[in-house]
Amino acid sequence: ADDTHGHVEVGMGGAAMGRGTPLPGAACGGSPGTVGAAPGGGGDSPRRGLLADGYESALLQQHDHAHRSCSRSLDGTPVLAAITQLPTPDVAHLAELATLLQEASPAQQDHIVQLLLADGYVRGLMDAFAQAEDLEDTESLHNLFRIVRSMVLLNEGTLIELLVSDACVQGALGALEYDPEAPSKASHREFLQRQAVWKQVVPIANEEVVARIHQTFRVGYLKDVVLPRVLDDHAYSTLSSIMLFNYVEILTAFQRDNEVLPAVFRKLKSLPPASSEWVDLLLFLQEVCSQAKNLQNQQRASLFNSMVRLGLLDFVTTSLEVGRESPAL
Repeated sequence: ADDTHGHVEVGMGGAAMGRGTPLPGAACGGSPGTVGAAPGGGGDSPRRGLLADGYESALLQQHDHAHRSCSRSLDGTPVLAAITQLPTPDVAHLAELATLLQEASPAQQDHIVQLLLADGYVRGLMDAFAQAEDLEDTESLHNLFRIVRSMVLLNEGTLIELLVSDACVQGALGALEYDPEAPSKASHREFLQRQAVWKQVVPIANEEVVARIHQTFRVGYLKDVVLPRVLDDHAYSTLSSIMLFNYVEILTAFQRDNEVLPAVFRKLKSLPPASSEWVDLLLFLQEVCSQAKNLQNQQRASLFNSMVRLGLLDFVTTSLEVGRESPAL
């Protein structure tokens, strides 16, 4: 069981457990929500075309005319060419990049995603954030908030996974602390570093599983705490799908591993009921059972059969017997 809003990551080895492709259900730097809820509130004004407020003329001064030239469709409507180049990811060009990401048309967004995923570009933005924060450059920090928010709203799973990966997560969440519309600065990094405790109830040797656990907790924190006010339905669905995909991958890995689940039940048998460790192990099993609903029928049945053979029902009975005496249960 995870506590995305609280102080301790517990379950699935210590955290709530992301792939960007929506289901009919970490390169640079861990409970799924209900898909299709929480429309964004506040935030940006309605999108304008790239030609609004003299934007085109200002942009043409910075980039080659061929990259931003405007043609006309048969009915005379302006049609913008694909974006083939982004501003340099440094402090001097943050305002230009923030505007470009906010004003881009849906057709241009696909090209923008590919450019953002180019080697080193997002890392350059994280370096720009560190520089702006060291200089206490408020304007640049506000632009970085807009940039990272817009990157999330592009609804590209690979890009979101990049933002929450080990090498980028501190910079990305740091930028999201500087919301120009918020009454005070948030403390997302402090929460992740000091309050969201990574606790493994049993050792998990599979590093990929551990990485997915961390990733899913971070995506859940992003979805439920950092950006719930600005997420539209599509972005909310993308984040939820990343988490759901990871839950399935983690549970599948546990089924294939001959050590994790047996170790949980061996440890449960060796501990006095209602002790803190015993409760953590029970909460881990509770989350496994809860997330098993996302598995296919045959796989879910196999998982439950395995846990029943290991003694699941005995511990459920014990937890019911001692539950009245333990608030944690």
